[in-house]
Amino acid sequence: MMARKRSKQRQLKPTLHILCDGECEKIYFDAYKNDYLKKIGKTVNVKTVIIDLEKSWKRIINKQIKGLPKTDVVWIVIDRDQNQEEFLSELENYCKDKNLKLCLNIVCLEYWFFIHFKNKHPKYSKCENIMNDLKKHIKNYSKDQKQFRSIVPKEFLNDERIMYAKRNAKAKRKNYSGVPLVKRNPYTGMDLVLDNIDKFSDIR
Repeated sequence: MMARKRSKQRQLKPTLHILCDGECEKIYFDAYKNDYLKKIGKTVNVKTVIIDLEKSWKRIINKQIKGLPKTDVVWIVIDRDQNQEEFLSELENYCKDKNLKLCLNIVCLEYWFFIHFKNKHPKYSKCENIMNDLKKHIKNYSKDQKQFRSIVPKEFLNDERIMYAKRNAKAKRKNYSGVPLVKRNPYTGMDLVLDNIDKFSDIR
């Protein structure tokens, strides 16, 4: 009986954990997992949790990652502007120390959505500017949860747009070579998170 228990433990698949600071991020990742990947016949162990990174963020993250198997992967996904450079630097160092992966969206998640349509990367001072550019392509774009849930599968979850956005994000990252992460504007690491999710979907 003990032998069977150990055999079962060996078969457990690692889990990819996404800790994000917004409802839209959770909706997007859940849709990518449940709508996009399942439609192409892939399943993946991804758990997405919304956390508050405004106060006591170290305590909150420590609580979320406590006791996780070493085979699990944890991503911290946040939107931040460059006025919070001190916080971002501290968070970046914390993630390195804890072996966590960090995805920054500077200045917000909508930059990732915008490059699904345009390979254009102006420096943004606030999210409203990106929203205005994005609405040139999606007139009814909204952060309202009900509206956002209907937009994500239709506008962002097809092969062509996903690959286009990934190429744009990777090309922009290459152009930032030597520039500290917290000083990049605009910037997104969403392509890296999706790459990691896709890798997990191939685990048997």
